[in-house]
Amino acid sequence: MVHKFRLRSGVPSSPTLGAAAVIAFDAVAYFLTFSSISSWVAWGLVALSVLALALLWRGHWVASRPTLTLEARGLKIAMGRVIRCRVSWSAIGTAESVTPDSAPDPDTTKDYMNLSSPLMPNVVLRLREAADVQLPLDMRKRVMCIAFSLDAAESAIQEFRARNHSSD
Repeated sequence: MVHKFRLRSGVPSSPTLGAAAVIAFDAVAYFLTFSSISSWVAWGLVALSVLALALLWRGHWVASRPTLTLEARGLKIAMGRVIRCRVSWSAIGTAESVTPDSAPDPDTTKDYMNLSSPLMPNVVLRLREAADVQLPLDMRKRVMCIAFSLDAAESAIQEFRARNHSSD
C-alpha cells in the first residue's frame, strides 16, 4: 500500500516570481524593439520567452509540492527534481519527533540533512545504513540522519514504526 505525505519546505517563491517578471518584461521589450525590423524575429523572441516562462512555472510547480511516499519496499522523498532519496525499511533505525532541543546540529553532524530548511523539522529518521540523497547538479550526499517537516507528523511516525517492525 502506498501512502503519501506532504512535506513542508522553506523553498521561497519570490525568486521564481522575480525571474518570471524579468522574462515577461524582456519579452515585451524585445517585441517592441524588433517588431519594426522583423515581425518574425519579434514573435520568435516572444515565443522563446513564453517557453522560458512555462519551463520556469513547471519547475516551480514541481518544487513546491514535495512529497514523502511510503511504499512496500521503503520510503521515497521527492522535492521536485532537485532532491530525491530512497530508503529501504531495513535501513531505517528509528523515527522520532523532533523538538528544538533534540534536533541534530547541522554544524557538528556531517551525515545529517534537514530537508525542511530553513524551517524547523518535526520528524527525524536515524538510519542503520547510509542513504544517498541526490542533490542539484547530480551531486550526492551520504547521510545517516534525515530530518523533515510534515503536517501529519505523528501519524507518519506511527506508520514508519509499524512498517519498520513488519520488515524486520
